[in-house]
Formats: sequence, C-alpha cells, structure tokens
Amino acid sequence: MIRVRIRAEQIAVFESADSTHFMLRIFQHVREAFPKHSSLLGEPGIREVVRYGIEQSRAFGLSRQSPVSLFIDLTLLLGRSFHADPQMPWAGDILSDTSLPDELTRAQRLHAAATRYLDIVSGPENEFIDAAQRRCMYEPAHAQTGSGSGFVREVSVRLERIWPEKYRQMDEESRLALIQGGAAKARAYGSDSETGTLVCTALMYMLGSGFDEDPLFSWAHRVLVDAAGQDPAVRIEALHSSALAYLEQWCG
Repeated sequence: MIRVRIRAEQIAVFESADSTHFMLRIFQHVREAFPKHSSLLGEPGIREVVRYGIEQSRAFGLSRQSPVSLFIDLTLLLGRSFHADPQMPWAGDILSDTSLPDELTRAQRLHAAATRYLDIVSGPENEFIDAAQRRCMYEPAHAQTGSGSGFVREVSVRLERIWPEKYRQMDEESRLALIQGGAAKARAYGSDSETGTLVCTALMYMLGSGFDEDPLFSWAHRVLVDAAGQDPAVRIEALHSSALAYLEQWCG
C-alpha cells in the first residue's frame, strides 16, 4: 500500500456529496491522489470504490463532500470494510459515536485517528508497510502446528514477524478476533483447514478484512468466487499464489 497525506482542510468543506460536480471531482481526486491504486483498479474499479464509499458513508450519516471523500480515501488506504475491521476498532467507534455533535466533528476525529495510525503502522515514508510486504512474500503458507492454542500462537508469531508495527497496535482481543475472522472467511469459501485460516488471516492482516470483496484485489474474488467449484485446498493454494503475484507487482 502507499500513504497519502489527508489534509486537515479537506474536512472543512460543507457541500453535499449529492452535488452533480462531486462525482467528477472525486473521480479526479482518486486518480491524482492514488495513481498506483487507480492503475490497478481501472475505471470500473474506481467507479465501484466511489459508489461503495458513498453508499457506506450514508449508512453512517455522512452526506457532506469532505466526510464522504475522507471515507473513500480511507477505504483505499485501510481496505474495504475498514469501519468493521477488528484490527482498527477505533474507526467504527468514531463513525458510530452518537455523542459527537455532527458529521464534520466525526470526520475530523476520524481524520486525526487515521493519520496517527498510519504514521505508526505504515511509517512516515511507508517504510514499515513496504518492509512488511516484502517479508510476507517469503512467509510459508502452511501451518506448522495443529488446531487449537498452538495454532493461534503460531499465527500470532507470524503476524508479528511480518508486520511488528501493526501487530503492536492490536490488543489480544483484536488479534484473536482477526484469526477467528480468518477462519470464518476460509470456511465461507469451503476450507476448514489450518492453511486456509492462515492464508485468509494473513490477507486480512495485509490487505484489510474485506479483501475478498475489494475491487483493488479482484484477483481474490476471481479465485474464491468465480472458481467456486474447485477443491477448497486448490483454491486456497491459488489464492496464496495470486497474492504473491500481486505483492510482487505492487512492490516492483
């Protein structure tokens, strides 16, 4: 992933996101602020990210241009469903905080929290996330231990080894929720193996908990959904191979 600085003054705009000019501006903003993402997404993918961001923003009562634009930016930076990701509980907490007086205040609070988080986790110059992506490419896909507490410990050790800066931002409850989410996602695609859980957990960790529905990672959707008739073990292996190819392309 890359870092994009979110300027505080972006949060001070009050115009409605229903403006006819907003769509043109937000498309242009995504292309200019996220050129690498845009290249991988293509025009249909950009439209889908914007559509999703606008619809999901409305679910949280965001209707002004700057809060909606921020939500779209964070979808690209933190991953689809970042607001429900157990790795970042602060995002959903802020968006759902009814004690905050208005959407502009929530957007300002979300902007500040996301900026702090990205500085700590990705690094001021993306150095932490770049290193994590390189380490992930050399991490074996198969679990060494069986199920149970030993497996949870192994996954935790691997996550910390891959991306220690992010690992330290999660408490034990969040880490366990992430691994449980990886197991649930693997089962949803027909795999109840430790390898399936390990691969899905690692991809949630690196790409966001909604990676399988994210147009930025359309290769995951093709492997998991379009090839639904394949043996689950074959699909998990194909998912891992596709993830490695993506990381090599991104890092390259």
